[in-house]
Amino acid sequence: MHHPYDGTILIRLVRSTVDSPIREGSNIKDLFYHLTDEEGLEPEKSSIPVVHSDGLLAVIAGSDTTATAITVLWHYLILDPPKFDRLRNEVDTYFPQGEEPLEFARMPYLNACIKEAMRQLFLLSLADLRV
Repeated sequence: MHHPYDGTILIRLVRSTVDSPIREGSNIKDLFYHLTDEEGLEPEKSSIPVVHSDGLLAVIAGSDTTATAITVLWHYLILDPPKFDRLRNEVDTYFPQGEEPLEFARMPYLNACIKEAMRQLFLLSLADLRV
């Protein structure tokens, strides 16, 4: 169910993420560093509303792709219980109950599953193309 304030919360989050580096400057070369042209490479800086809009678009686009990739991953894992069990065992090994998840890079099977989900997502997107 859609909550009427979901969009407002997301917009406030993006605005606060953008406004802080604009006020204080930033040396961290993330998306917002480039959207606000911290290096001064553009002849004219984008207005704050344009940066807010571009930032919101990037956040929404990234979450949509991530959500779809996770859906693809779960779909294939549910269809193949031994692979699901293998992944669960690896995650349980690296993240004992109550521990913080800090070692994603050391989990080869999880990383392979994520890469395969992204590959499948790309292939699914090609299925919509007309020749």
